[in-house]
Amino acid sequence: MTVGPAGGGGPLEMAAGATGIWVNVPNENELVHIDPSTNAVVCSVAESGQPILDGTSVWVENGNGVDRVDPATCGIVASVDLATTLSGFKQPTAWGTAGFGSVWLPTNLGLARIDETTGRLIGLLRKVPNGDLAITADSIWSAGYGNAKLLRILPEG
Repeated sequence: MTVGPAGGGGPLEMAAGATGIWVNVPNENELVHIDPSTNAVVCSVAESGQPILDGTSVWVENGNGVDRVDPATCGIVASVDLATTLSGFKQPTAWGTAGFGSVWLPTNLGLARIDETTGRLIGLLRKVPNGDLAITADSIWSAGYGNAKLLRILPEG
């Protein structure tokens, strides 16, 4: 299956879940939704960024935070603008993840926690090293860039 043109800005990051497969295609400025049962493109969103799946929605990292996409319509239904919420915020610094009812986004200020239901910032864990995230049954894991360590975070609430 071809999704966007070849090259360095072609299909990059992707995520898969109950809503299908979502692929970031930066050189087309698109997030493409694929139905794995038919291998067909369902729709695309005119936005490029790392897809984060929370089970019912798709979140897309952007330069100011994240946007929430409705998988049924491929429309952006909410935006979380961390640049206006957090003083000193510059941009997401690594790939986020979803779990524990929240979207977790590494930023230059620390690990931001966004409520999946309300789309509001509900916490910021400062001094978390920059790194991509993964979720297990009871923890969030951060791969600290450049420090050869993994950080295990046990979320509360």
